[in-house]
Amino acid sequence: MVAQDASLLVYQGVMNFGKRAFCRVRALVLDVWDCIHSPAALTRTLFLEQARWVLWVPVAFAAGVVFYFAAPTEPSLRVSGLPLVASASLSILCLARLRSKNSPQTVLWLCGALLTVCCSAGFLTTKIRTEIVRAPVIERKMGPLDVVGTIEEVWPQSNENSKMSWRLTLRPSQIGRLEKEKLPRRVRLTVRSDAQELRPGDMVRMRAILMPLPGPAIPNGFDYARTAWFDRIGGLGFALGKPHVIPSQSPQAGLHNQFVTSIANLRYNISEQIQSTIAGPAGAVASALVVGVRHSIPPDTAEAFRATGMAHLLAISGLHMAMVAGLAYFVFRLGLTLIPAFALRLPVRKWAAILGLLTATAYLLLSGASVSTQRAYIMISLVFLAVLNDRQAISMRTVAAAAFVVLLVSPESAIEVGFQMSFAAVVALIAVYETWQYRAARVGTQEYGLIANIGRKIFLYFGGVAVTSIIAGLATGFFATYHFNRIATFGVASNLIVMPLVSVFIMPAIFWALILLPFGLEQFALKPMELGINSVIGLISEIQSWPGAEQYVPQWPKASLSAIVIGGLWLALWRQPWRLLGLAPLILGYAILPFATPPDIFIERDGKNIGMLTKRGDLVILFENRSRFAQESWKRSSGIHPDASVRPNQDEAFSCDVLACVARLPNGQLVSYVLDRRAFEEECVRSDVVVSEFYLPRRLRSRCERHTYIIDRRTLQERGAHTITIEAETLDIKSALDHRGRRPWSEF
Repeated sequence: MVAQDASLLVYQGVMNFGKRAFCRVRALVLDVWDCIHSPAALTRTLFLEQARWVLWVPVAFAAGVVFYFAAPTEPSLRVSGLPLVASASLSILCLARLRSKNSPQTVLWLCGALLTVCCSAGFLTTKIRTEIVRAPVIERKMGPLDVVGTIEEVWPQSNENSKMSWRLTLRPSQIGRLEKEKLPRRVRLTVRSDAQELRPGDMVRMRAILMPLPGPAIPNGFDYARTAWFDRIGGLGFALGKPHVIPSQSPQAGLHNQFVTSIANLRYNISEQIQSTIAGPAGAVASALVVGVRHSIPPDTAEAFRATGMAHLLAISGLHMAMVAGLAYFVFRLGLTLIPAFALRLPVRKWAAILGLLTATAYLLLSGASVSTQRAYIMISLVFLAVLNDRQAISMRTVAAAAFVVLLVSPESAIEVGFQMSFAAVVALIAVYETWQYRAARVGTQEYGLIANIGRKIFLYFGGVAVTSIIAGLATGFFATYHFNRIATFGVASNLIVMPLVSVFIMPAIFWALILLPFGLEQFALKPMELGINSVIGLISEIQSWPGAEQYVPQWPKASLSAIVIGGLWLALWRQPWRLLGLAPLILGYAILPFATPPDIFIERDGKNIGMLTKRGDLVILFENRSRFAQESWKRSSGIHPDASVRPNQDEAFSCDVLACVARLPNGQLVSYVLDRRAFEEECVRSDVVVSEFYLPRRLRSRCERHTYIIDRRTLQERGAHTITIEAETLDIKSALDHRGRRPWSEF
């Protein structure tokens, strides 16, 4: 009888819960349906969301930036401004009509027009930014020749063979016999000889070989040339021998250059001091955490951070800035409170906020001011300004303001992985905690005893770390997988294990090291930091050794990225039930992923190598010892571990003789790789695609191109790396130029 009563109670409880859940879901569905089919209901919902409208300004601005980079050709400045003029005119017309006739349709038209204004402003701003940073670039391989210039940055760089080299960013004043108006603003050179005595601001002379900026290793791959363009780097190269410091013969640099050089020198000296106190990989990691320089971190250590999902620790971002500036605020406030003259006469809280802001500014300058650091600095600055004005410190508006400022200063960051992951994590965290706080306020508060309160705080700390890691991991995981084709399986576990150690030991040590550094007492803070960093390295190395710690997946399509971003933003930025509409693009974005397949054939951007995926998923390389970087990119985009060994050809994919290698594809078509110029004529006749690192003879070009797709040296110079996807009866051939477009950074 008792068992029957208990079963009945359980049944009734389940049924009541189901009814309540059904009623809530039904109400949400009806609200969403009203928003979809009724302009009046949609307008009412928009007005209920009035406080959230401003959050979509940076989103629309970023969309304009994305449209600019997606354009197939470079738009003129006049054309770039036309959408802004048109959308602004439409907004004015909608406002005028709204004053005479307040209809739901007019409100919707006005909202759409204002979003278009923001989008057009993003497009125009990016175009203006492109023209501002426009500078000459190296168009062809040059050298050996004499290069004279002023060092802007110099950093030690760790290589896979454990040999040290130095990376110089040089502002050239002479490059061989190149005219001054054709000199790049900056060049980046690798020095393999000892350059430890070089400092920013030194003028040096060296023999060097310079090369143009490389295009993507695969179509739709990472475009280093575009990133370098906006950094005003016009060429890459390497020094032949040791650079020699010479007396400066140029007039004194301007105040801006002097300030930049002083900061670069300070960063270099601090990095050198840290690594002289902390030896080995821990010193390199400490240098990355303090001055933002990761070049000297050994490759195996950097790989351990990436494989365990802890690479965000090496990029100075919100975590680092919040801890350093927050600790400064706490220390300064406590110190001022302990002085009666200050505590009784001054607003100690606001003075501590000012000193915390100054600390954050110093940390920004020392760290190199990357995009993630800029975002963190803007947000922490707004937090301190809110303290000064007695306002709420952290909100979604703070994030929106930070995003807008970053995009206004450097709009190109919108398509960079650092910007995307940084803001995705913060937006997701604030959206979840906003909902959490709202529900907690409705439930109310409860009093706890001393023991229970201590236990509750411990639980909330570790629970908060766990929830934060899960939310941030889910928000950033898609971007990491999209850009790096890698999934850190134990990323959440790594954060749960490592983050308390970072919070307790490492970040406070950074603050005290910066305070004690001018007095020569930094070793008292660096030694605890060394202990903490060595513990972190040991932990992540252990996690990396777990089976299945990292998984590689094929390249995901852009359509899935766009759909997931739109859906995620819709869910995070709105508060009313219609936010659930964001689930549709989210589901669509993830539904597309299984249909993403890698290309079947990869062709290196110089034509010196070719690779093919077999039916078993192995990558067969024609020349194993060529194009190492391209091979790694091919493996990543195919979902193969970069360290996995490639299979030699051995006539499995290509049948080779001394003149050419031929692959017969499953659809019956032929792809030939010409090894000797004498084979061009024969391969043009029998093959559907002919690939070679040589120039096709002019006498054959017009005849071959009628029935054969030619990928020779001329084609590769114009269009870059190629991929071929085998379809039922045809071949889908794509080049890097198809994705890059004809833009200033892809013209050479």
